Amino acid sequence: MKNLIYIIAFSFLLFSCSTQESSNDVIKEKTNLKFNIASKIKTLYPPAINDIYSMQIASQIFEGLVKYNPIDLTIEPAISNTWEINEDFTEYTFFIRKDVYFHDNICFPDGKGRRLTAVDVKYSLTNLCSQNYTNNNFKAIMLNIVGAEEYYNNKSDSISGIEIINDFTVKLKLRKTMPFFLNSLALPSASIYPKEAFEKYKEKIYVGTGAFYLSEYPKTDKIVLIKNPDYYLSDDNNKKLPYLDTVFIGVENSIQREISAFTKGEIDIILNIPGAYISEYMDKHIKDFETNPPKYVVMNYTEDENSEMYNIMKSNVHNFYTNNMNYIDLSKIYIEDPVAKNDTILE
Repeated sequence: MKNLIYIIAFSFLLFSCSTQESSNDVIKEKTNLKFNIASKIKTLYPPAINDIYSMQIASQIFEGLVKYNPIDLTIEPAISNTWEINEDFTEYTFFIRKDVYFHDNICFPDGKGRRLTAVDVKYSLTNLCSQNYTNNNFKAIMLNIVGAEEYYNNKSDSISGIEIINDFTVKLKLRKTMPFFLNSLALPSASIYPKEAFEKYKEKIYVGTGAFYLSEYPKTDKIVLIKNPDYYLSDDNNKKLPYLDTVFIGVENSIQREISAFTKGEIDIILNIPGAYISEYMDKHIKDFETNPPKYVVMNYTEDENSEMYNIMKSNVHNFYTNNMNYIDLSKIYIEDPVAKNDTILE
């Protein structure tokens, strides 16, 4: 069975690669994605995030200076498109894009999201250095910024290690060598948000610069992410991201109910299936994996050295990746009808 899984996963890669270049032609005008997470989110306030599911949702709404690539977890540009690091890895200078805007929201005077600047970076990172019961990430991210510990302990009213060079340039100074500091800044906890939104919503803030936005802070376990029409990124064909119009995310902690919902077509992906379930499901639905094109595909990844996890998804869902950090990026996912491409797939 394990060999079969590898074959199907390889077929999925062929399927994805054969359609990637022409995705601009097959993306539907209105598309949505449905999947579940195993537990409700605890918070969307970046400094407070300390659980997987809050991180996964917040990553779609907020962005930091840099972010992770969901495939290989390398560092990619986000609101800063370039950066410079000095020789001993104690100074990181970030050059912020000039086309990044916060989501439209009534927290702004005219309801229209304004442009993000270096002031917003300093504001958000300073909040991450504040001693507050909701701040769970100061030590992990900001402890080694020059002056941050003094600020955290109320011994200083400013942080000299967060320096605004100009409206779109910020320098972060460290008190010791940190070659992997970018990895810390790529965490959702280091996301940038506007002062106006925090002053209005406090820890229930939900205004960022991400590919998706919320119409309001979630009042139930169900979350609806809506396409940000002003998102700054485009694909290689100059088509604006994200491709998806809406993402519906529910909460389900039962694998059996999750499998049932997927089989009925109520969701598009089952996330994080333990290996004990995967063989039984594939045996029961083997024809759905073997058709050309397949109805379902499976991908596996290693959560840790003792645990291998699987995702099952409809074959028309492209560019959905998971990894051992449980980081996901929904901005490049698109939906394609595999039947329309049947003549060119897996020949």
